[in-house]
Amino acid sequence: MDRIHSHQVFQLQNLNIKNKKIILIDDIYTTGSTLYHAAKVLKAGGAASVCSVTLARG
Repeated sequence: MDRIHSHQVFQLQNLNIKNKKIILIDDIYTTGSTLYHAAKVLKAGGAASVCSVTLARG
């Protein structure tokens, strides 16, 4: 099964991110599912933008 289609594992708890610019940092980019799911929750929670920085690609 492609991990990008897996169940959402992230959730926001008591964070006000409305109109905030968020940067996600990931150590190794393999399938992209971690960043995809995290960004999806953050955008749904009201983040103005979500971008990412990755240290290595696997």
